[in-house]
Amino acid sequence: MVGQRNLGEQMRLLRKANGLTQTQVAEILNIHRTTYTAYETNKNTPDILLLQAFAAIFGVSVDFVLHIDIKKMDVLCDDVEEYDTGRSETLFSTLTPDEQKLVGEFRLLSENDRAKLLKSIEAKNPFYKNKKKPK
Repeated sequence: MVGQRNLGEQMRLLRKANGLTQTQVAEILNIHRTTYTAYETNKNTPDILLLQAFAAIFGVSVDFVLHIDIKKMDVLCDDVEEYDTGRSETLFSTLTPDEQKLVGEFRLLSENDRAKLLKSIEAKNPFYKNKKKPK
């Protein structure tokens, strides 16, 4: 661990930097909010599988969560200037709570399940229904 920060503080920092509540993260992880709160307050420690799921929600590695460094704060924060690449990307913290939950759940799926879900969404989306498939 870098500096004086412990795992709970690191989890809280990453969650807050992405504009999520404890309840939202707990719902995505399929645990009770009180269980998640215990992780952030260091009353309990998540197992490695939950830690992997937590990291996946935010698109970072477990190593990043465990070795968070104040020098890497620009990676955590949704600062438009930091992300201005000329592409129209949506920042996680600007999504609605339902969109954040959907993204978090999607990131926890296997590649195969992601592909199935995307196919299902395309089948229900009128934009894709009217679009001709290439031969």
